[in-house]
Amino acid sequence: MTITIHRFTAEDWELMRALRLATLSDAPRAFGSSFDEERSYTESYWQARAGSGHSLWAADDGEPVGTVGVRPDEDGNQLMVWMWVIPAHRGSGVADLLVEAAVAMAAGRGSDTLRLWVETESTAARKLYARHGFEPTGRTEPMRGIPGRIQLEMIRR
Repeated sequence: MTITIHRFTAEDWELMRALRLATLSDAPRAFGSSFDEERSYTESYWQARAGSGHSLWAADDGEPVGTVGVRPDEDGNQLMVWMWVIPAHRGSGVADLLVEAAVAMAAGRGSDTLRLWVETESTAARKLYARHGFEPTGRTEPMRGIPGRIQLEMIRR
């Protein structure tokens, strides 16, 4: 297994679309959107999103196996979003590499603070983020599109 991390470019729009739809198929509504909604987005939408410089993808010997995004938040810090690894590669270290790459991306933008939101019941994800220095802030909010589910804010300084 040889894992490499890549930044999406506008030319990667079809790959981004495929990964995003796989994400939403695997975890419906967990990412604040739906498969049906995003399947209808135009080619120009995906080109702009892939070319934004906010998203990375992991490959195992060239095959896509995961993705993560980092974008500015409302406070001028960085927010980690859309963390997902294909089921066959979970527990293999791919998620750790994606988190490390997200931390590096935030630092490269001059931010020493990186925030994220994680479902409170997602113990594995919370442990992953804690291993990389993220701590709960105590802030919670309902998950968009999933009644009764709560997400927890975590931060790494």
